[in-house]
Amino acid sequence: MDKSKLDKAIEHFEEAIKFFHSSTGGNVLLEEVKADVYNSKMKIRDLGTVNSLGSGSYVVNLWDSTIAETVKNAILDTLNLNPSVDGGSLKVNFPAPTQEKRTELSKVVSTKAEDCLVSIRNLRRDEMTIIDKQFKAKEISEDVKASLESKVDELIKIFNKKVDEIKTKKITEINTL
Repeated sequence: MDKSKLDKAIEHFEEAIKFFHSSTGGNVLLEEVKADVYNSKMKIRDLGTVNSLGSGSYVVNLWDSTIAETVKNAILDTLNLNPSVDGGSLKVNFPAPTQEKRTELSKVVSTKAEDCLVSIRNLRRDEMTIIDKQFKAKEISEDVKASLESKVDELIKIFNKKVDEIKTKKITEINTL
């Protein structure tokens, strides 16, 4: 079985949930915000630095102070946060999420995990179909077929466990104060 397809399913899942956070990780969120400057969409990490001030507060130090208002508007539009501008710096405060918001984020993470598991099941089904076709075409023996199916199932079990571990870790992170 092509393990790279399973790895891609995991990567896609991790990418889909990486911005879900509780009160931490604001710097990652800010760095990924895209502002329309210099005739293109650029990420804040390409326009300056993001530093934590503690307690959910961050400062964005832009290398070009003339784009501060544009970056402020991008943060407002993307994250629904209203930063304060001070020259070439922006101060952003991330409010602590309510329990309702944490529950909602946890449900979304669980849904994304289930989507990933469906992708993995589809890859398993495709691989089993290939093995069956090889067996029916008498390209492999019944023993080889059973061995290949067993290896596929073992690999799928490992990847299902990875998805569950990632999901559990992210939900724990979301629900941690």
